[in-house]
Amino acid sequence: MATQDKDPFLLALGERVRLLRSRRGLTRKSVSVASGVSERHLANLEYGIGNASILVLQHVANALDCSLAELVGDMTTRSPEWLLLRELLRGKSDAELRRARLALASVFGEGGAAARGRRIALVGLRGAGKSTLGQQLADALEMPFVELSREIERVAGCSIREIHDLYGTNAYRRYERRALDETVRLHPEAVIATPGGIVAEPATFNALLESCGGGPLSEAQIGRMVGDGAATLVARVFEASGLDQPAGALDRYLAFYDQRLLHHTRPYAGMAEVLDVLGQHATLAVLTNKPLASTRRILAGLDLARHFADDAVLGGDGPLPRKPDPAGLRHLGARANVTGESTLLVGDSVIDWRTARAATLAAGISARYMNVLLTT
Repeated sequence: MATQDKDPFLLALGERVRLLRSRRGLTRKSVSVASGVSERHLANLEYGIGNASILVLQHVANALDCSLAELVGDMTTRSPEWLLLRELLRGKSDAELRRARLALASVFGEGGAAARGRRIALVGLRGAGKSTLGQQLADALEMPFVELSREIERVAGCSIREIHDLYGTNAYRRYERRALDETVRLHPEAVIATPGGIVAEPATFNALLESCGGGPLSEAQIGRMVGDGAATLVARVFEASGLDQPAGALDRYLAFYDQRLLHHTRPYAGMAEVLDVLGQHATLAVLTNKPLASTRRILAGLDLARHFADDAVLGGDGPLPRKPDPAGLRHLGARANVTGESTLLVGDSVIDWRTARAATLAAGISARYMNVLLTT
């Protein structure tokens, strides 16, 4: 086959294979033995006439002690400086990578406070008036107005409903992030109206927070803020993101939460079966600081309500004090006619641990995202 008839990508791939093999002082036969790929196949690959599968390329990359990206020609492998940067950042935590990115942005004059200071993002539920108010605000400030939903449809080439119907939620989130990245890149000044569900995707929401001057929050950070009620959670999130909390933020959060109670809430694997067994030997109850109506909807939606009597579910908006006050826990124990020594609280936060200690329970066990009182 003449050189001009060969695929440019396969030619470049073959050159990289030969170069990497030469740098490591390996013969084609030794690479063949190490990778399990025949010498003939390797020769075709090096001459740009072997259309190898991904699995074969992975075997060759392992034999050459390099990454698959380096073998196929990822842009971060095209120069020694790129490779040094990649090696420097390998294994670093998200916090360390963020510091590195901000440092680079400062060096190249991108992404600093000046770049973020003239972007305003409107976040709220669908139908809250973001589009109407956003356009008015943009006109008053003489800034572009960007409706992110329209940008998502432009990037995807179809409607948002078609994205969900044809490709699913994960694809929608990818289009959402691409649209946001393009908007931030193209508009140093803008009023941005976001889709109502953007805060359901932490990566996209954090990108939005950061583009508007706030700091991104990890799932672990948010997890440590949970447990003291919605008002405290909202205040902590705004404080941690470096943004002033607007009026009505708690009400908007509660409305948002109520609409999405079951979007990501799932019982632990096997939990239903565990409750089936325990229910034959113990009285089961739920004690939570969540509103009672929301708690009942979650239990019903997860098919767990059948394990708990109506009066054995206590919410944070009832007549008894909220956790860590032990009054609710003691009330449930009295209802089951058991003492503290025969009561076990399974909780998901330090608030639950404090509640158990205050009620002098025999034991408190930490799990995640479930508060169940088991009495024996």
